[in-house]
Amino acid sequence: MFKHKIFPLFSTFSLKDIDKFNDFLKSPFFNKSESLVRLYMEIIKYYPLFSDKKLTKETLYNKLYNDINYKDSTVRNQLSRLLKLVQKYLIIEGFHGDPLAKENYLLGELLRKNQVDLFLKNLKRTEAWANVNPIDFDRIFALYMLERNKFNFYVLNEKIITKKKIFPQIRNLNKTAIYLTIYFLAEIICEYLNMNIYSEKFNTKQFTNYISVVLGNINIERIYDEIKNKNKHSYILKIYIALYYTFQNLDNDNCYYTYKNLIKKYSNKLSRDELSFHYSVMVSCNILKEKLKGYKDLYSNELLSLYSDILNKDYFKNNINVYLPQDLYRDILFLEIRAQRLDLVKKLIDEFSSKIYPKGRINMYSFSNAFYYFELKDYSKSLNFINKIKMDYFIYKFDVKNLTLKIYYELGFYEEALSVIHSYRELLRKDEFLSEDRKLRHRNFIKYLRKLIIIKTSERLKEIEFFRQKLESVENLPYRRWIMDKVEELINRKGPTQKPRFYDSI
Repeated sequence: MFKHKIFPLFSTFSLKDIDKFNDFLKSPFFNKSESLVRLYMEIIKYYPLFSDKKLTKETLYNKLYNDINYKDSTVRNQLSRLLKLVQKYLIIEGFHGDPLAKENYLLGELLRKNQVDLFLKNLKRTEAWANVNPIDFDRIFALYMLERNKFNFYVLNEKIITKKKIFPQIRNLNKTAIYLTIYFLAEIICEYLNMNIYSEKFNTKQFTNYISVVLGNINIERIYDEIKNKNKHSYILKIYIALYYTFQNLDNDNCYYTYKNLIKKYSNKLSRDELSFHYSVMVSCNILKEKLKGYKDLYSNELLSLYSDILNKDYFKNNINVYLPQDLYRDILFLEIRAQRLDLVKKLIDEFSSKIYPKGRINMYSFSNAFYYFELKDYSKSLNFINKIKMDYFIYKFDVKNLTLKIYYELGFYEEALSVIHSYRELLRKDEFLSEDRKLRHRNFIKYLRKLIIIKTSERLKEIEFFRQKLESVENLPYRRWIMDKVEELINRKGPTQKPRFYDSI
């Protein structure tokens, strides 16, 4: 196979998209080239992975032109033209996927062409649709555009001859401004949330948080009090204000439950996209709360409940992504393992690994099975699944290294474990994106695992009690329960110690 930008794009297509794009290509309004239709039909045979060795430029050229004199420029040109059409298809599909935005555009065109009757007819239909469909904060902006179109229409078509005539336009301007205010505040709060999550995840707290400065100078409570009885969608702002307070006061559980209860209260009025967003926010909030309070299992039940809703109600889907995100899948996997709910782990693998983005699906299937079989103490099978992971294209390399080290220890591959630890240190040193806190966690794990291996293999079991006491005082240590279990096994072990295969000092 060969690499081209069109393949990963096609790999995201659903079966419905494949058929619809085929129809799109056959429409003479969009495409008059029959060769592009044939090119698409040849390429799509390799869906969804596009990894077959038979997928070459030469093969495509021969299928299209039945010519032995291969011309690379011809293939590159045809692929480029096809890629442009794919992107045009995505624009049109995205536009059709947002009915209110589509109708607003139509109203604007009718207004420019001075089609009064058609404008009023479409306006009535659009307002009726907007009143019965669930809302999200993106649609708030579309409602702002709708009100602005109405105002522009009345400015052009209503003559102001009495004061009575101006009042409807003033009310319309107020309504327009309220929608814009709700949208602006909801958007700036979302950016505040993203800034906080990224600061934590990528260790960027040293940067000035401009968004916090902006929000700190806005009296959002006063604004909400002003509009809460003047707009039927003001509850959207109420929800986002609760979200803001939740992340501003992570140590206050009452703020979180106020936010969660508002989501539940208005869930029948919120779109699936909006519910997807807020569930992901609640998950992030609980994870951050765990870190803040230092109790790893304090919020496990709450997280398990949220994850169950996300998986079973498809809240991981939104208008941008229909696949289960790998980060979310990993977080659910680890929480279920931590809670020792292996039945849920098996269900996650069997029912939901297939919903991951196709390019990462096979790796994540092997990844989750490796952890599952490790918990079942089938270490050889766990290692087999690790060996199936293509590490060049895998983002969870630290998770894999940690699990590999645990397997090596369980199987008695101590020299191999020490070799991995040596390369692991260099990997941590060179990683620029991992926060210092996370680096410390990984360093602690390999540091104390190395000491444990040396104690075990050098027959220095008299040191094990002191080692256990030392471990109990280490705060930032992943896999603490597993390491402590291994220490207890050494303390309680009877009979001769295994002869060392090497010697090293602690």
